[in-house]
Amino acid sequence: HIEILFIRRQRNSEWVPAGTRIGDNRLTFGINHHYPKSDLIDSKDLHANAYSVVVRRGIVYLMGRVTEREEEPRHRVHPTGGGGDVHRQRLTCCVVDVREFLSIEPTDDPNHWRLPVVEGICGGRGALYGGCGLAAVIEAAEGATGRPVTWAACQFVGGATAPNVLELRFEPLVVGRRVTQGRVTATQNGEIVLAALVALGTREFPTRGQWGPTPPELPKPLECPPRKMREERRGGLRERIDERSAFGDPDGRIKAIDGRSFVWATLPQGVPASASALAILGDGMSAGFAAAVGEDLRARSIDNTIRVVQPKACDWVLMDTQVDGAADGLAHGTIRLWTPDGHLLAVTSQSGLAGDR
Repeated sequence: HIEILFIRRQRNSEWVPAGTRIGDNRLTFGINHHYPKSDLIDSKDLHANAYSVVVRRGIVYLMGRVTEREEEPRHRVHPTGGGGDVHRQRLTCCVVDVREFLSIEPTDDPNHWRLPVVEGICGGRGALYGGCGLAAVIEAAEGATGRPVTWAACQFVGGATAPNVLELRFEPLVVGRRVTQGRVTATQNGEIVLAALVALGTREFPTRGQWGPTPPELPKPLECPPRKMREERRGGLRERIDERSAFGDPDGRIKAIDGRSFVWATLPQGVPASASALAILGDGMSAGFAAAVGEDLRARSIDNTIRVVQPKACDWVLMDTQVDGAADGLAHGTIRLWTPDGHLLAVTSQSGLAGDR
């Protein structure tokens, strides 16, 4: 048995009271309705016995001392049933679990994962959507190490089409006290489809902030028209996510000013505080390129990089796309991902092969 000795505060009605014992790797949470918006662990006052409690499919993992980023819950939760001051109830997630969204599967080897390539994670032409490929890399690396991804760069060297299965293998390169650096390779029938480098883990440091251009005043997501796209591109992943043109024509056509365009996007029931969710939504440079130079053109990704600032669960994410330049058949761009209230979640960047749709 492991005993949780010290919990400072609660978060999202989820708490682990002092003296709670964990046996057989399972824990029943209590719900305290007096603290509906408090914190699980106060990151400003960490102690050696402050644990990060991660729950996956009913299994509780104790991750040791935590930073504020690691403490941030990936999912918003709400209690169901019952009354009383403190009682045992089932916790229900109200946002999507990215691992389930992708259908990525663990194996007996924690460094080996399988991704069934199905229509729901493919683009309109039936090939694996780049953002879903990067998200699978992130889920595999985080599942192998128990640490959050802070940076990942993925290079697409082959095509994966449905139906197929990708074999993802994580290889640790350096494992430090706070940061792990590693490599993920995905193969299909023995052929490499994508290769990625990843960095995982965070540490406490007082300096924080966000700089650079911020989004202009834009209509709220539900006030914006659905993003307009060609009929042949509507299948696969596009049927599972909601995208709204925040700046463009009333019919949903995206427009850009000086290479900059804006799209609201969300996953089913909202966006969790995870790098993998942001990787899915942050794959939008091709749309930004078309908005900047002409809707009959596209930029097919050859790489995808994400730099995670601080994920937060939110209903919508604003994709602030800046096409930086194009030459010699390649287009390059950056996407800053924002919450509706102006919090910078992550920055993605891509290069793509420019051409006709």
